[in-house]
Formats: sequence, C-alpha cells, structure tokens
Amino acid sequence: MSSRIAEIKSRWDDRSTTGANFIGFYGMGGVGKTTTANAFYDLIRGDSFEGQYVLENIGERSRKGSSGLLELQERLLSSILDINNLRLDSLSMGTAWMSKKISTKKVLLIFDDIDKPDQVRALVGERSWFGPGSTVMITTRDKGLLQMIPVDVEYEIKLMEVSESEELFSRHAFEGDPAPEPHKKLLHDIVHYCGGLPLALQILGSHLFNKPLKEWKRTLDKVRLVPMFEIQDKLRISYDGLDVDEKTIFLDIACLFIGDGTESVQCIIHASYHEERTFRTEAFEKMQYLRLLRLYNVNLKGSFQHIFTGLKSLCWQKCPLNCLPSTFEPQNLVVLDLRDSKELITVWEDILSLPALLPPTLESLNARNCISLEKLPNLGHLQRMTELILVNCSSLNDVIGLGGLLDIEDLNFSGCTGLETLIVLPPNLKRLDVDGCKRLLSLPDILPTNLKHIFARRCESLEKVQNMKHLQSMIDSIFKNCSRLDDILSVDNLFWLSLISYQGCINMARADHTLQSLIMV
Repeated sequence: MSSRIAEIKSRWDDRSTTGANFIGFYGMGGVGKTTTANAFYDLIRGDSFEGQYVLENIGERSRKGSSGLLELQERLLSSILDINNLRLDSLSMGTAWMSKKISTKKVLLIFDDIDKPDQVRALVGERSWFGPGSTVMITTRDKGLLQMIPVDVEYEIKLMEVSESEELFSRHAFEGDPAPEPHKKLLHDIVHYCGGLPLALQILGSHLFNKPLKEWKRTLDKVRLVPMFEIQDKLRISYDGLDVDEKTIFLDIACLFIGDGTESVQCIIHASYHEERTFRTEAFEKMQYLRLLRLYNVNLKGSFQHIFTGLKSLCWQKCPLNCLPSTFEPQNLVVLDLRDSKELITVWEDILSLPALLPPTLESLNARNCISLEKLPNLGHLQRMTELILVNCSSLNDVIGLGGLLDIEDLNFSGCTGLETLIVLPPNLKRLDVDGCKRLLSLPDILPTNLKHIFARRCESLEKVQNMKHLQSMIDSIFKNCSRLDDILSVDNLFWLSLISYQGCINMARADHTLQSLIMV
C-alpha cells in the first residue's frame, strides 16, 4: 500500500495548482479503491482545506432514485457548510447550492463508489463547483464515468502482489507485526485464497486477530466452501449495478463455469434460453477481453462495429440472422459454430460487390442443420482449417476451395440433398461422407491418395466413381441404394480394402473381378 500511495503522490505533485483538481480511482469491486483513496486523503488532509468530507457508498445509497441522491447532496452540503439538518426540495436545488456555496471554498472530498452518470451530474457536477486548490477524488468500477468530468489523474487499482497482500493481512491480523512461525504456512494459504483482493484480506485478517491457530485452520476450510458474508455483501454491489440483460449474462456465466479459473470467466459469455431472447450489442462494448462467446437462440441487435474484435471462438446456435454482418470483424477467430441456424442463407455478408472472406485464422466451421444455407465463401485461403461440418445443409449446392484445406481429414456432407458437384477434395482427406446427397452427380475424377473411407448411401444421382486404383489406403467403400450407379472402376491392387458395398445399386451390371473376393453387404 505504501508504494501505491507514493506513486499516486508523485503523479499528484505534478498537477495544476490553479482551480480544482480531480483524481479518479477505478478497478473491479473489492480491489481497494476506497482504501487507497482514504489513505491518500489522510496523507494530504490538513488545515489548508476549508472543508473535508468522504461521501461513502454512493452507488448503493442512490438505489432509492432521486430521494437517495437528494439525501447524499444534503449530507455533503451539511458537512461542508456546517449546517445541521439541511433539507433540500429537489436535486436541482442541491446542484444550485453546490455550484454557488462551495465554489469559493478549498475542499478535500471523496466521492466513493460512483456507478451511474446521474450520480456524477448530481454530486460532482462541474469543476467550477469547487474552489481553487480543491482536491476531489472519485472511486468507481466504471472508467468511462471518469471521462464525464474529466479527471486530471486516472489511477487503476489492480490486485495486490503477494508481498503487498501479506503486508495488508498482517496489519489486520497481527497489528503489523511479523507472523509467528506456526502461522506462516496458513498465512501463505490465506493470501493465495484471497487472490490479491484487499477487501478479503482486511476482513479475514480482522476476523483472525488474536485467534488460536486451530481457528485459523477452521476458518480457511470454511471460506473455501462458503465465502464470508461480509465479502459477498460487498462484491454483490457490482452485480446490483448491472442492468437486467447484464445480470442475466453474468448469472449464466456463473452457473456454467463454476469452478473454472478467472481467465475462463472473464473471456466467456454464454446465454441459453428455450425461447428467443434479444440483447443489444452495446452490452458487450466494455468486454474488451472477450475471447469465447456462446449464444443459444439469442438475437443481437445494434452495431457490430468494433465489437468482438478479439473473439477467438463464437458458438451461436439457432442464430436468427440471414448472415453475419460485414461489420463483424473478429480478426483472430478460430472456431465458428452456427449449427441449427435455420434462417442462415450465407455465412458472411458480402462487402459491396466483393465476396466475403472468412478470417484466415479459422480452424473449425460447424454449420450442421443450417437448412437454408445456400453458399459458403471460398474456403481456399483457410490454411489452418482442420474441421468442416456441413451435415444436413439441404440447400447447399456447391463448396468452393476445398482443395486448399490441407489439414482436413474428415469431411461430412451427409444430408446435403442440394449438393450437385464436388470438383476437388482436400488433398489429405481420409474420410468422406456424402450419405443422402441425392443430387450429387459424381465424385472428383482424382480422389485424395490418403482416402480410407467413403460413405455414399442414397446418392440417387451418382452414376460413376472414377479411378480408385491409387487409393492404396482404402479400407471400406459403402455405396448403398445409389440407384444410377453403374460401375466402380479400378479397385484392383487395393491391398487394405476389406469392404465394398453396392447393395441397392440396381444398375450395377458388372463389377471389377476383384469385387468377387470382397465382402458385399
């Protein structure tokens, strides 16, 4: 804490000496914003200020609406002007009093835990409300609110390092003395549990002051299962400050990822509903570390510009859009899962007359059961792609660029009843499934040399399978109920071929003599 205060003091010494000066402390709930502001307040307070006051828990106290803000104005003015039982008729009356009666005074103030713009307008107002030389401190979880003022110095309060954590905990548990030798192991465990959160360190340290070692052990075991009420109560303030949509998203994260590390929680959003729900994209604007987003039967409305740019995985099942908008630009997207999106016609919106391109970082695309999907962007540039799932995309008639997918080993087009052509396949493909592709006329003339499995059931338009003699790794080929298929050419010398089936292929007038030695189902 001492090093933190020294850094703030150094930055504060460079401030302007004319007019009022503002410093903003921001960071997550419980990280020590109020503690730091109070410590700095104690450092600089003195007779040079004509009024000094700490207005605590503004966000919580203003939950009552205008009456809560009015009470806060009355508290502040009563203290600074030394008027007992001051009563104001309205917020506008309070702001008028502040702008006129405090503007000539040099004051030292802390506005603690501001979380809404109306609190800034009603309490902090403008720089001219406070006399020359005044020092005004604001603590908030929302850095954006500091820009409304604006402040002269912004200071982010981060989680404490281990040494700072031990110092703060010992100050409360041992009154600043070094920890006794028997307590050192438990002290280390408690500091690790608190994760650099000053609020937890202070509460646990105070609770364990003068307690026997066995009580330390019992308390640590207990809080690992159920956090102390005082800690939960303070951290709940962050939750209460969310709007309805944000609370819903938060609870989905908490329920889905219980037990996961903080990296998972801060990077994942998951919303799951039986009925379609709508969210505004603005709800995601501040989630700058969002890397994995999961949505189920959710509609997003608003601009996608400059949102989700760092996203690496998007799972949007039952997406209600016809296509992803061209303004949606996740440059590092690795996984795109749009399964069961029955309204999807194309994956990405074209930009003017230019065809859309998928991010080159993409490794997995899942469009299973996207029954309205008619086309895909050219896939030829996706050098990293390892998975492509297009099962039951019944409106899809062509896929361009498969030859450029060097790492695809399994390709599943089963149920793509509108697929007519496959000109080329990934060069390292090992398994091809075209079951139920009723309009497929032919397989490529040259099949990948590593191909081991072909499944082509109910391909009613398939007439011929070309040269297979180079498929030395082929294990099984299933051609069932392909009613127009009349020949399977050159299967001799396929050493590993153990099963070939052409049951229901009524036009198979003859077969290569090698087929006679194979099992036919």
